[in-house]
Amino acid sequence: MSTDNRAAVRRTLHLPARLTSGQDTPQQRCVLLDISDTGARLEIAAEAEVPDKFKMMLTPRGEPFRLCEVVWRGKNQVGVAFANREPQPASLH
Repeated sequence: MSTDNRAAVRRTLHLPARLTSGQDTPQQRCVLLDISDTGARLEIAAEAEVPDKFKMMLTPRGEPFRLCEVVWRGKNQVGVAFANREPQPASLH
């Protein structure tokens, strides 16, 4: 049995999201796999180059969003810490 030492409870999800690192950069699609008050785990395309810092948008109009910083990288996943505290949609509470 493994012990989870996270400070915040993670909620398992499977929601489409988009990443962008700036106004002139193309958006990348991803899947939000799980989320907590402090961070998230995202599934990305294997060939995707994810910047160290980016904005994760949870709706097509861009809000709500989270400013993210990558804390770990895997083959098709990244773990991020949130840099802001924007309210989450009700479905994520």
